[in-house]
Amino acid sequence: MTIPSPIPSTSNLDPRFSTLPFEIIDTILRHMPIRFSITLQRKVPLSHILRTSDLTRPVQRALNALDVEPLRFFAAHAPGTWNRLPPDTPYWTHRARAIRPPVPNLPIVCAAAFLGGDDLSFVRFLLQSGTAAAAGAIEWAARGHGEVEMVRTLYGLGEDRQVSFQAMDEFASTGRLGVLEFLHGRDGVDAPSPRAMEAACRAGNAEMVKFLHARFHIPIPNAYPRELLFL
Repeated sequence: MTIPSPIPSTSNLDPRFSTLPFEIIDTILRHMPIRFSITLQRKVPLSHILRTSDLTRPVQRALNALDVEPLRFFAAHAPGTWNRLPPDTPYWTHRARAIRPPVPNLPIVCAAAFLGGDDLSFVRFLLQSGTAAAAGAIEWAARGHGEVEMVRTLYGLGEDRQVSFQAMDEFASTGRLGVLEFLHGRDGVDAPSPRAMEAACRAGNAEMVKFLHARFHIPIPNAYPRELLFL
């Protein structure tokens, strides 16, 4: 959904066109997701929502959308509501359809690792707000779109330093060489399996082939030319 741009100053508007009174705009905003009021910096509907609403649903909605700005607003202006959410708040959103098989109670940090790529804003917000680092987040980063900065952050927390060979295979088969370079030789990290080498050969990824062969001593399958080591 496109977030509208801030309301322009009436002094810059063509006098032939009228604008909605702010009272009507604020009334409309009360019935819309809170991020619209935050984006438009409308204090009246924001104050009304904080004063009269049960914030559990809008907080959960913002979590579901991995939407940082509303969560920053709640953390600053309604810390009691934010703090009442359990640290392993599950990920309920329709975006979980991207995860197969479905995981209905996936911790939010794992969901952020799965979807986040190298966008660390949401993960950093969660951790700064006291959300616990979830075990298995790096495994979810491997299954999804986690890049090297995401993995570096999760590993550096010290709570998630067990990386399976399945995760290493996934990083290799999707060409995420930077992640493997970071994880290589670190405590708790398994070596990738021959499946990783086969996937790299199949993709013609010479850099990955050379890395797997040099660092993990994985041989090239007979079905593929050894020339891949010298490209």
